Amino acid sequence: MSWNVIRTATETDKERYEAAAKRFCARHGLGTPDEYGGVSCYARIVEIETDEPSERGKALKRLWRRCVRRALGPHAEGIAWDAVGYSAE
Repeated sequence: MSWNVIRTATETDKERYEAAAKRFCARHGLGTPDEYGGVSCYARIVEIETDEPSERGKALKRLWRRCVRRALGPHAEGIAWDAVGYSAE
């Protein structure tokens, strides 16, 4: 996977991203990290659930992208390798 970097992720970016993921999980009933056995953060839960090929997974993915853009900026898709960016796919 290729990642286009918008900027280096700050601690504030990371906090906003995780807070958005926590709210998203609560709003859509996705559970907590304890329920996913070994998952360390809410953002990973959202990633797992939005990768589902079902209609629900696709709908959640669209909603999640909007949440990420509100938290990190208009073109952002997430944080990877300590950088805010978007997929080159």
